[in-house]
Amino acid sequence: MSLYTLFFKKIKLFCAFFSLTLISPSVFSQDIITSYEKQYNATSAGTSERYSITSKYVKVLFANKQIEKAKEVLKINIAAAEKEKDGHYACILYCSKAMNLLILEEKEASNESIKKAIFYANKTHNPATKGYLNYTQGWLEARNNNITKAANYFLSALKQYQKAPLST
Repeated sequence: MSLYTLFFKKIKLFCAFFSLTLISPSVFSQDIITSYEKQYNATSAGTSERYSITSKYVKVLFANKQIEKAKEVLKINIAAAEKEKDGHYACILYCSKAMNLLILEEKEASNESIKKAIFYANKTHNPATKGYLNYTQGWLEARNNNITKAANYFLSALKQYQKAPLST
């Protein structure tokens, strides 16, 4: 095999590898979005299944820069969750919204969302929900470089999670 042929084989391999690294993440991301979208659409509005998949679906949308769609999905599901007697789902969705808005550097909107999450956490007796709220508050404080406050919220979250029944 000539040096010339060997060189071009290596160039072809390099180009193939390079193009896969550029294309593959976006294709993979779209597969994940499509998967969560199918799961989301397979559930009925206002059900625990819908609320559960909403948080995951929204995280994927935000992560893939589909911000307006993510905000719309949250808006629809938060409106439904706010009508529930128990504040569990509204709290969880507002926590998700607060974290994603802070990532987008929408600090005031994030603060409003966490205030609403606190309101709805007070309308549930679920310690896991209260633990998730504390975790979210710790995460927000950590992102704002308030490490002492963050640590206190994380410790509170652990205490709440210890009170929660084991999930299956």
